[in-house]
Order: sequence, then C-alpha cells, then structure tokens
Amino acid sequence: MNGTPMNEHRSNGTTPAPGDGPAHETNVVTGRQLWRSLDEVGDTEEFRRFVEKEFPTHAPQMLEGSSRRQFLKVMGASLALAGMGGLTGCLRYPREPILPFANRPEGRLPGVPVHYATAFERDGVAQAILATSYDGRPIKVDGNPEHPMSRGTLDTIGQGTVLELYDPARCDKVAHGEKKSDWAAAREALRAAASAGGMAVLAAPSSSPTLARQKARFLANVRGSRWIDYAPTGHDNERAGLAMLFGREHRAVVDFSKAHVVLTLDADPLMQHPSALANSRGFAEMRRKRRDTSHPVHHRSIAIESRHSVTGSVADDRIVVRPSEVAAIAARILAAANTAGLPTDLQQAIAQAPAASAEQAAAEARIAREMNDHRGGVLVLAGAHQPPEVHALAHAMNVAFESDGNTVSYVAEESAPHSADAIAQLVDAINGGTVQSVLVLGGNPVFDAPADVALAAALDKLTATFRLGEHEDETSNHCQWQLPQAHYLETWSDARSWDGTITLTQPLIEALYGGRNPAEVLGLILDDTPKSAYDLVRESHASRASGDFDDAWRAWVHQGFIANTQLPAQNPRAAGGWGAQLQALYAASPGESAVEVLFVPDYKLHDGRHANNGWLQECPDPMTKIAWGNAAIIAPGDAQRFGVKKDGDLVRVTVGGASIEIPAFRMPGQASGSVTIPLGYGREVFDRVVGGVAYNVAKGSGVNPYPLRSAAGMRAASLAGQVQ
Repeated sequence: MNGTPMNEHRSNGTTPAPGDGPAHETNVVTGRQLWRSLDEVGDTEEFRRFVEKEFPTHAPQMLEGSSRRQFLKVMGASLALAGMGGLTGCLRYPREPILPFANRPEGRLPGVPVHYATAFERDGVAQAILATSYDGRPIKVDGNPEHPMSRGTLDTIGQGTVLELYDPARCDKVAHGEKKSDWAAAREALRAAASAGGMAVLAAPSSSPTLARQKARFLANVRGSRWIDYAPTGHDNERAGLAMLFGREHRAVVDFSKAHVVLTLDADPLMQHPSALANSRGFAEMRRKRRDTSHPVHHRSIAIESRHSVTGSVADDRIVVRPSEVAAIAARILAAANTAGLPTDLQQAIAQAPAASAEQAAAEARIAREMNDHRGGVLVLAGAHQPPEVHALAHAMNVAFESDGNTVSYVAEESAPHSADAIAQLVDAINGGTVQSVLVLGGNPVFDAPADVALAAALDKLTATFRLGEHEDETSNHCQWQLPQAHYLETWSDARSWDGTITLTQPLIEALYGGRNPAEVLGLILDDTPKSAYDLVRESHASRASGDFDDAWRAWVHQGFIANTQLPAQNPRAAGGWGAQLQALYAASPGESAVEVLFVPDYKLHDGRHANNGWLQECPDPMTKIAWGNAAIIAPGDAQRFGVKKDGDLVRVTVGGASIEIPAFRMPGQASGSVTIPLGYGREVFDRVVGGVAYNVAKGSGVNPYPLRSAAGMRAASLAGQVQ
C-alpha cells in the first residue's frame, strides 16, 4: 500500500500482493502495472534501456550486484517521479554551454551554503524557518532556532515546501483566458473593476500586518467592496467556542511544559495544530521530568477520541468514542469540578448531560479526580472539527481547574464570521448582484468550498474575476485572469506566529516566474505608483524601532522576527447565554445505528494545497502508513459489517445526496460506527506540459471527499452518513 493506490496491486502470479490471499493462489493482474520498490523497477526492460542510454559506459556495473543497489538509492528521487510514467519520458537534453561567474558576487563563496531566516504562512499562522541557499538557490528549510515558537524544529509539510519553489507545474505567466498577458494589462483590468465598485476579495486567512494594512485601505477606498477570509480546515470552531465562553473571540496559547494532566477531546495538538512543534517540545519536556527518578513530576495524558491520532498514540490513557459523544463526556467531567463560578444557564445545561454507562462513568470520575488533584496544571483541548460548544466546554474546564495563566493563556482575536458563513454570503451577494467582480488571493476555494455552496457557478456569472495562485488549478478554471503568486522564498512579507510574534519573510531568490504576493496585488489597485513588497513591509514596521530604523530592520531580518511582539494575555471572564445551544447539541446526536463521517486535514497534504508535491505524497501517513492516496478509515469490527475483506476494498460513502467510492482501511483504535476520511486528495488540476512531459503529480492521487462536506459539516463534529 505504501507508494501505490490502495485498490491496485502488482503480482507476478506466484507471490501474492498484500492482502490478496495465500501464496499458492494465482492473481489476475488488471489495470496499471505498479512497482512497489526501486529494486523491482530495476528488473524491467524499460529501466535497463534507460540506464544503458543514460549511462552507456557504466551500465553493466550499475545493473549488477551492490553497485546496482547503490545506484538505485542515489537515483531514488528521480525514479520516483520519472519512473511513475514508465521512464519513457526520459531523454538527453540538447548540449548547452554553461558559463562561470566572470566576477564573483560580493560576499559569496562558491560552494559554501548560506542560511537565511524567513517564514511561511499556513492557515494564517507564521511558521519560522531557517532556509539554506547553495550558490544562490534555496535547497533546504529547517526551523529557526532563535524563534520562540519553532526553536529550530519544522514539520514534514514545512520541509517539503522548498520543493514547491521548483515545481514545473507552477503558474508561470499572467494569462487572460487562454491568452498570455502581462502585469500591466492585469493592473489596468484590476483598477477598472475596482473603480466600477462592488469588488470582493476572497482571501486565504493571513495574520500579515502588511496585508492587514492593505486590506484596510482597500475597504476604505473601493466603493461597495467587501473582504472574505476562507479556509477549509481552519480554527473557526475554536474561535467561535471561545467567543461563546468569554463573550468575544480569543485564541488559546498553551504551554505543555507546565501541564501535569492533559486531556484532549478528539484533538491532535501534537501533530495538527498551528503550535504543534511547541506543543510537542513541551510534552516531551514533561515526559523527561516524569522519568527523572531524583525529582519525578506527575504527568499524565488522556485522549478521548474517535480516530487514532498521533497524540492519542502517545497518551497514557485512551478512550475511544464516536465524535458526537464527546460533548456529553466533556460536560460530565466539567460537572465533577466546581462549576459555581459559571453562569446559571451553563450549570443547568452541564448538569443535564446524558447519563453514561457504568464503565464510562467510572473512567470519567477517575479523570475528574486526577484533574482536581492537580489544579493549576490541567490542560484541556478540543479538536478543530468539534463544534464550538465542545471548545467552550474544554476551556471552561481550564478555567474551572484554575489553569488560566499557567498551562493556557488567552489573547484577543479579531472578530470574523465562520468561513462557511462567509463564503456562503459571498455567493449570495454575487447572485444578488451586489458583487460585480472578485479577486481571489491564494487558496483554492472552488476545490474545497462546502459542497452546498455553489461558488464555481457564481464566479462564472461575473465578467471580471481574478485569481492569484501558485498553480493553475480548479479555481483558475473559473476565473478570467490568472496571476502568478510568488513562493514565500521569492518575496518579502510578514505574519504572526501562534503566540503573536511578528515573523518576517525574506526572499532567497528572485521570483522565477515574475510572481507577486497578495499585498503587492492590492497595491496595483490602490497606488498610482505601486510599491515593492520590500517597501510595503518596511512601512508596516517603521514605528516599532526604538532607535535607528535601519539598524533595527537589519537585526529583525537577521533573526527572522521582531522580539517581544507576542500578543498580550487577557483575563477573560466566563459568559453565559449558550446553555440552550449545548442542550440542543446533546439532542442532535445521531442514533446508535448511524455512521458518523469525520473529515480531517491530511498529515502531509493538509487541505490539498501540497498535492502536487511528490516528496510529500511519497511520505507515509504516520498512523496508516498509506502513501499516494487516502482511504476511508474504519474500525475492524465495522469492516465486517460493511463487507470489507481486506484493506483497499472499495466502499461507497454517502452523506446527504452525495456519494464517493474510496478504498477502505481497517484501523485498530478507530471508533466503531465512525469513518475518518483525510481531505486534500482527488485533485483535478490541469496538466501543464513542458518538453512533452505533463507535470501533474496530484491528478489521480486519492479520492476527493469535499463533495460530501456541507457548510453545516464544517461546524459539526461529523456528518451522519452511510457506508456500503
């Protein structure tokens, strides 16, 4: 299953493919012939012809013995890409002269790597990195060791982003329809659309102070304008839950290094959270303290979850429940604490939580006692897909167990509508005629918008639509103008990390395809003489320097962030008014016979934005070990009920009136009666052909589950569905 689609196997008739039965059975091979290892590729005639053509002198040695194995290891990355197409696309390029530097650039030593502090954004949160450049070309990214959040660490997705700089399928030109154009013509069209009024910007969430400044100018100067932030996998539910609890929107900044009891409610904060790197570091620190026999400390992690997550896999106790059962469990545990400080309607709603079985009640009582014994050292977090009420309960526990200001602090966030509401309102405005033009800044909303929000059809009604993106993708197909977006290693920018630290992005290389970032594109509309990204970022922070700005700027760029710019901690008070909503959530729980379908970001492709990254596609999922695809993850007991005999059998998942066929994967630890489907696969990006080779890694990889996901499903823990 690793490296091949789950529903396809390769067999030679004597050795069975995984899960196909005893060795003496003869397998009938249908469909594409797929390889499972580089050694297996090396046994094909195509591979031998490729080696003999490419390396005629050394071919005999490379194809035999240990030399051949070493050659396969060295050529692994190239073969993984070229070999997937049968190796027939490989060819020797025409001879071209290359010239050395006639004069070495000042400050550069050829062959000596140079490191630069920079950053990129994911779902509106800066990830600080240290990029390595070799002879003027970025080749590797790691975490920034000086940044307070990363401390030198970087996740798998972050490390893979450097490869996307060199993706041959990137958007390489300004285009109007099918015709190549230029930035001057695009600017003229943008300014004409803005002057006509009724222009909407549909943007990926960003915490960039520079973009926020441009946004304010846009809304103030363009008549009838509006701004919509949309992300398919953001933290809208957490923000809404904290608004329920505290009366206004907040962000929870947590410190695992101070947590003696950690309770996760269908959450994966060690892997899928904007501060996952800092969370993992703090978690590991407490585990080391617990093992210190000279001064041991109490540390216990409890996971209540429906899917088998990375956080759940390292928990001391793990309780498996369906997604819809989490709310009642959280309420019963909270009831065991002192709820006297909570508003009356909440106390009543918490007390009316459905009763638990005797076994479940005993487990919850043990958790409550342990949390009571370690007041001030409790940390409770809910998963991003859990509804706002569960997030409110989780942080009500943090307050009730006196952990506010120790394991968790709260910083204010700007009020914003839920992504599902915002994009639905945009479509209504387009259909109602109040929006005349749309500028899409990043993201891929046509691909990942809720299935019941007809964004593509709405965009098709307009005569002025603009798309800034790194690829010509599903959204590009419904916009008249395609504008190349600069990769983060090609541009200046800024953003805030999860704790609010302002983090700077500096380019390591000139934009390969003339791309620009969102702030620059807005400048094309707003300024008679557009400013560079460098000037825009410098202007945003000119007032922050205590002394000479140029000296301060050089220091900030050198370290990659502006120190002491974390958002200040607040001291919010619990508010009432949502007790009735909590009671309604109890009543809305599907019956025992229902199958709950849970949609989660993929550990490697996130929401699908990295689908064309072959390196990330090749990385196995940390729990299922699946590569190059996704699956409907089901409990082994449910597999028998659904008629799944082996991993890779196709099942039909139906939610509402929509259905998809997807391979099934039996996962021990998955809650019975629930199905987990990772998002981000099944992309239908359009082939870009260069030199006779189509560069579309994403196409045909996995199954797209977004057609099953409605706007209501973005707020709920799961959707009731059927599996056949």
